[in-house]
Amino acid sequence: MSCLIDGGMSRGCRDNAGGLVTLYISNMPTGITSIADWATVDATTEIVTSFSSVTWFEYVPNKISSDFTETYQVSLENGTVGYEQTVTAIFGKLSAEKRLQIKALTAGNFVMIVKDKNGNFWLVGAEDSVNVSGGSGGTGKALSDLNGYSLEFKAMEGIPAHSVDESAIIL
Repeated sequence: MSCLIDGGMSRGCRDNAGGLVTLYISNMPTGITSIADWATVDATTEIVTSFSSVTWFEYVPNKISSDFTETYQVSLENGTVGYEQTVTAIFGKLSAEKRLQIKALTAGNFVMIVKDKNGNFWLVGAEDSVNVSGGSGGTGKALSDLNGYSLEFKAMEGIPAHSVDESAIIL
């Protein structure tokens, strides 16, 4: 891996939007030591073009409620870099079915693809998995308060989130 800068970034147009549309979640494949163990990544673009041995399940959060953030953990003193990936997702309406899914998520290790409002797909937890790090469920007080669940997912990775080609996601 080269650490030499070989290109720049333009300011770009104001033609994008914030927020998440969909989460795709799969159990973490066993025996993983790197993304190469379970996904095909284009050598030039580093875009994930296919997956092996995973089944994706679709989770659709409330509109304009959810986000994905990748925080760069850089230590100048130690010469190290890590990537903290956080997804916050809001799901409306308390239910027994959603409760069971949340119970499974809080106990498991999984990988996640997030689809943003611009149609981009990002792979979260590619090498060391994603875990639920917190959340809550409740009825709210006022008529327009959230009656549902708020979940926070976290992954600590040695690589930044890969972009994923949409055709790689097979439900």
